[in-house]
Amino acid sequence: MGGACFGGRVSINPAVLAGLDADPRLKAQLAPVFKVVGRSSSLSVDDAETVVQTLKDVNLEEACNLFLAWMAKIGAKGCAGLLTLMQRIIAHTMAKRMLAAQNKLSTGGIEHVEFGRVAAKCEEILQLNAPERAALQIAMGTLSRASRSSTMRLDDHPASYFAPDLDALVLLFRRAFLADISNPARNLQRWRDFESEIGLPHLEAHLSLLGRKAKRLLLGLLLVPEGVQQTTVIVNRDRSFLDSLRQLPT
Repeated sequence: MGGACFGGRVSINPAVLAGLDADPRLKAQLAPVFKVVGRSSSLSVDDAETVVQTLKDVNLEEACNLFLAWMAKIGAKGCAGLLTLMQRIIAHTMAKRMLAAQNKLSTGGIEHVEFGRVAAKCEEILQLNAPERAALQIAMGTLSRASRSSTMRLDDHPASYFAPDLDALVLLFRRAFLADISNPARNLQRWRDFESEIGLPHLEAHLSLLGRKAKRLLLGLLLVPEGVQQTTVIVNRDRSFLDSLRQLPT
């Protein structure tokens, strides 16, 4: 798992949360989450489950807004601790399921280039329960917003919000996407349906949590309109995009 937190435990000043201009009930509701931020780099299963059960009853927007406001005030170590906690919650909900899905697909052959068969083999294994779905939404939302926040200054530290298990999930379907590369719109709809079926937020809204290969796969679905014909182009390696644009049909 990726981690943004410094080694060891981090001392968290409770006055920062108390001083935020936010609903006192929301701050009290999320207190169990802030309580474990300081030990997020060595989060126990019990602590992770406590966070999941806490987040399941909290509004997504309110939770993400409070987390970002707190990170803007707490300082580098506390900020890194909360980001690491969100990464650990994603891993807590997804890691074992992903391992089981990978193991199930590892025995496959040609059938694993067909999207429907890959999805059918994985759907039941990857199904998230209601508390996990809610917690995952908040964890992903917090990491995504932090990655885009100018106050977080995380552009040079992608490991701070990278989610390996979500990245691996997209790559499970790599062969299926490439086998049907001429139908990006259909692939995108099937992918969205799969995400909805297992209870996963749409990853196209959380691309910063993915590695380069997974991002490219999803962007390929999003950026290529339906019906575009495949075109062979000859390019210079150092100016591939410019050369491609000159040869593509208008």
